[in-house]
Amino acid sequence: MAEQGARTGAPGDAGDGERGMASVAKGGVAGGYGPAEERKLALLVLRIQLILAALMTLSIGCFAIPAQLAAQRYDSAPRCPGTTQGPNCVASVPVTVSSIDQGGDERDTSYWLELTGIGSGQTTFTPAGSNHGLHGLIAQVKPGQQVTATVWHGDLIQLESAGTVSVDSGSPDIRARNWLGGFAIPCSFLLGFVIMYVGRRRPGRRAKALGMGVGLLVILNGPAFLFLQYALTDRPSPLLALATLAGVGAIAAGLWALNAWGTRRNNRRLVEMLEMRDAVPADSRL
Repeated sequence: MAEQGARTGAPGDAGDGERGMASVAKGGVAGGYGPAEERKLALLVLRIQLILAALMTLSIGCFAIPAQLAAQRYDSAPRCPGTTQGPNCVASVPVTVSSIDQGGDERDTSYWLELTGIGSGQTTFTPAGSNHGLHGLIAQVKPGQQVTATVWHGDLIQLESAGTVSVDSGSPDIRARNWLGGFAIPCSFLLGFVIMYVGRRRPGRRAKALGMGVGLLVILNGPAFLFLQYALTDRPSPLLALATLAGVGAIAAGLWALNAWGTRRNNRRLVEMLEMRDAVPADSRL
C-alpha cells in the first residue's frame, strides 16, 4: 500500500513541478524581475540620470555663460592710451618682479611671481601653464627685472618679457576655457541619456541597441571636446561645440534613418512572403 501511495503521489508532484517551471518561464526568474520589471527599472535609472545631468548642466551653465561673456568683452575692449589704466580699456603697465616662488614636487611644480607697480602693494601672478609661455617666462625673468603687464578692470591678465607672453590662470580667456570644458561634460551626458531614454522606450531590440550606441557616442563627445580645446593654444569658440554637436547629431540621424529603412525593408519582405504563401493553393502546400 505504501508503494502504491508513493506511485500515486509521483504524478502529482511532477505536475506541480511542471506548473512551477511554466510560471518561471512566463514571469522570469523565480523571485526576481521579469522583462517588464527590468524595462521599468532601466527607464527609472535613466530618468534619475537625466535629472542629475540636467541639474549639473544648469549649475555649471550659470558660471560658463558669464565666463564666456566676460572673455568676449575683454576681446572687444579697446587699448588704453599709453600706460594709463581705465575701467573699460586694456592697459599695458610696466611692473617690477619682486620675487619668483615655486611649490610642489618635481613632477608637479607650480610657479608664481610677486609684482609691484599695479596699484598699491604687491600683485601675485600665477602662470596658467606651459602652453601659455610658462617655462619661457620663468627662464627669462629675475627678481628686480621690469616686465610689461596687461591689466583690465584692475585685474592682471598676462605678462610679457622679451616677446614671451604668459597668461594668468585667472584671466578671462582661461576662465572661459575651463568653464566651457566643464560645461561640455554634463551637457554631453544629458544629451546622451536623452537618446538612450528615447531608444529604450521604442519597441524592438535594434532600436534599443541603436539608442545605447548613439547615446554612448554623444557622451564620449564631451571628453573628446575637452581634450581638443586644451590641445589648442587659442581659446576655442563655443561654436566649435555646436559644430561638434551638429556632427554627432548628423551621425545619429543617419543611423536612425538607416535603422528605419532596415525595419521597413524587413517588414516589406515579410509581407511579400505572406502574400506569396497565400497565393499558393492549399492543396499544393500539403
